[in-house]
Amino acid sequence: MASYVEWLKHQGVPVYTDEQGGQWRTYQRALVPASPFPVHMAPDARSVRRLLRESGALLARWTEEAPDADATEWWYVTCISYNPGLLSSNLRSKVSRGSRRNIVKKVKAEWLMRNGYRCYAAAFSRYAYATPMDESTWTHGIRSTIGWEELFEYWGVFRDGELMGYCQAIVDGHEACTNVIKYHPDGLRDYAGYALTHHLLEYYVKERGYRLSNGSRSISHDTNMQDFLAKFGFRKEYCLLRVAYRPVVDLAVRALYPFRGLISSLQGRRAQPVSAILFQEELKRRCVAGALLQPAMRK
Repeated sequence: MASYVEWLKHQGVPVYTDEQGGQWRTYQRALVPASPFPVHMAPDARSVRRLLRESGALLARWTEEAPDADATEWWYVTCISYNPGLLSSNLRSKVSRGSRRNIVKKVKAEWLMRNGYRCYAAAFSRYAYATPMDESTWTHGIRSTIGWEELFEYWGVFRDGELMGYCQAIVDGHEACTNVIKYHPDGLRDYAGYALTHHLLEYYVKERGYRLSNGSRSISHDTNMQDFLAKFGFRKEYCLLRVAYRPVVDLAVRALYPFRGLISSLQGRRAQPVSAILFQEELKRRCVAGALLQPAMRK
């Protein structure tokens, strides 16, 4: 079965390997693990410095396991067990209404490429300081997964034949993740999100026994998605956030960090990336402080 790293290499995406065998890729000028699933790494400082030079990334971000599974400021959101009967009565009602008003089914990448951009673009009306990709770029992203059907699976939720939302799921071994989920605002009042989430959990978790993940804590936006998923039985898998910077970026972060509150209050797309990096630095420092505190608490 094809792996995600094999797909990255096939697309010409550079994959970097550290001395411990961990594999990395760049994403938005950051060096991150080359995996869509929750993964913990322990690179040494020398490896990280080398990889930053080789990749040209501004920073490296990874996670380590939290000691004794203590709650931390960083987490992945995953689900390993799903029983619809254990949902609240209110949630079961919304799932039922969503399932009656919508149809959830698998779609081909080719179909989504021809019919999905309107739904994708409309979803951005709900996001602050986010702009959708142009249709050509979006289409290229979908096209790149054609021929990799064992790895990429697509789901659509339809109301009266119209696409109200879709999901790109990545499947590798006994893991699955909801890599992309977009909803047309018109479908939300008919509980399209409830119908799609229920169907994905039934298919991947209940029937196949997979762990289904929805990524890590976000540093750049808040869509309340993780709070929504918690109602269905998704849980936080706590871990330690680690970040390392190129020297010039490290100096900038240290200089701006005391003013993070002021910067986060600024409006506009230019301030948002800086605010996100400083918020990430704050979470990293809290994780470091918590990890140092735990051994002292256990003495």
